[in-house]
Amino acid sequence: LLRRPPTLLGPGPECREVVGGVDSEAPAARTALPGGLPARRRVPALTPGTAGERLDFYQAALREIPEKPVLGLGVGGWSVYYYGRDSKNYPHNLFLLVGVEEGLVGLIALIAFLCVVGLATKRILAVAGDRYVVLFALVAFCVAVSMFSGDLDSNRMLWFWCGVTLALARVVAPSSLLKNAI
Repeated sequence: LLRRPPTLLGPGPECREVVGGVDSEAPAARTALPGGLPARRRVPALTPGTAGERLDFYQAALREIPEKPVLGLGVGGWSVYYYGRDSKNYPHNLFLLVGVEEGLVGLIALIAFLCVVGLATKRILAVAGDRYVVLFALVAFCVAVSMFSGDLDSNRMLWFWCGVTLALARVVAPSSLLKNAI
C-alpha cells in the first residue's frame, strides 16, 4: 500500500493525534499526564528517521511554544509532550528544543550566549587576523548541525568549541590591551 506522507500543510490521512496513548477521538484522550502536561503526539505514517518525521517534530514544537511561552514545559518536557512518556527524545532542532522546554527565558539565554561567542570570535579575528578563523568555522558548523540533530546534551562539540573560543578571546585580548598602552 502507498501512503501519503505528511506535508507542510498538514498530515496525511494515515496520521492521527494521540493523547495519553489513545486516539484523540476517544473520551479518555482528553486527560493530561501527572503535573498537568498534555500528553499528545502525532503518530507519523513515515518510518522513523525520515525528513517527514522531523517536519512533524518541528510543527509540534512550534504549536507547543505558544502554550507555555515564558518558562516552557521544563527540562525533559518535549518527550512527555510528544511521546507521552519521559524518554531521551528531542525535536532534532536545538532552538525548538530550548523554546519548548525552557521557553523564551531559555531562548534568550541561548541566543545571548551565542552572541557572546560571536563577539569573542570577532575580537580574536580583529587582534590575531586570520590565524584563528577556523574557530568561527567550527562554531558555525556545530550550530548548523544542532539545527538538525541532537539536544542540549548531545551537542557537546558545540559547547566545547564555544568554550575554546571564549578562552582564546581571554588569552588574545590582554595582549591587544598591552599593545595599545605602549
